[in-house]
Formats: sequence, C-alpha cells, structure tokens
Amino acid sequence: MIDDIHLYNQVKKGNKPAFETLFRKYYEVIARFIYRYVKDSDTAEEITQELFISF
Repeated sequence: MIDDIHLYNQVKKGNKPAFETLFRKYYEVIARFIYRYVKDSDTAEEITQELFISF
C-alpha cells in the first residue's frame, strides 16, 4: 500500500512510468468491479478508462 501511495504521489508530479504501473496494476480489477454494476463489458471499460483519464 505504501508503494501505491508513493506511485500516486509520483503521478501527481507527472511521472508517466508511475501512472503506467498503477494503470497496469488496477485497470482490470476496477473494470471487473464496475462490470458488476453495469453488466456490460464495453461500458465498464469505458468508465474505467474515463476514471484513469481523470486521474
């Protein structure tokens, strides 16, 4: 968890590799979580992508 906080702080500073690390680590988990609510894989992926864009 401390590593994630460090990565998040690096992302806030514009560190692209830190963003990629968090993206790879959490994209699938978040997309599956959202899918449980929307019941559509395309929509779940769209929402997940929008989440990371706003991040």
